[in-house]
Amino acid sequence: MSTSKLSLIMVLVVAALSGVGCGNKKDDAQPIRQTGRVAGQNGYTGTLNPGEYYVAATGQITGGSDVNQQVQAFLAPIIDVNQLGTVDPYSGMTFTGMIRFDQAGNLIPGNSGISIKIKDSVEMQSPQYAIQPIGIPGQSGRFDRNSGQTTVTFGDAYGQVTLEGYMSGGGAQASQFQGTIRFSNRNGGQGTLGQFRINTCGFFVCGQ
Repeated sequence: MSTSKLSLIMVLVVAALSGVGCGNKKDDAQPIRQTGRVAGQNGYTGTLNPGEYYVAATGQITGGSDVNQQVQAFLAPIIDVNQLGTVDPYSGMTFTGMIRFDQAGNLIPGNSGISIKIKDSVEMQSPQYAIQPIGIPGQSGRFDRNSGQTTVTFGDAYGQVTLEGYMSGGGAQASQFQGTIRFSNRNGGQGTLGQFRINTCGFFVCGQ
């Protein structure tokens, strides 16, 4: 075999191997930080009954000075906390949901759920590493129609999240639901994500 033919074969082999290597690298580039709770919106999505009112809203969670420690504790069951960046206490946490109570003011678990979105500095710099919305189904709750005091607990295999607060001002469609959002993980971690606020009829099905 001539030297020129041998050189050509070696070039083709190297090129083929390089192509395989590049293909593997592309596949490996898909980032995965989350190992559970990736259901996203985990709430009721059925049709409204006559006289009911609901317009989906996004609620804001405002963290305290220890927001990063609280977020780490909350996400510990599903994410390696060493992979987490920092979270802005004013814009890094939001939530959505759809909640139903019966006529007695008790939560209807099968028709209720919450989805919590946490955006850290890693996602800000590299969107492909986004933490997916955390969907948790309704578990229990109570709404006092006289005082507006409301407690709702969501739960799954990883733990519980509880919103405790009250509805205030402006009539049903303009009212705000605000209070404190806490978590309790099955692995023992617990704490407070912060203070929340959302349009009442953008979280609860009103007019029942």
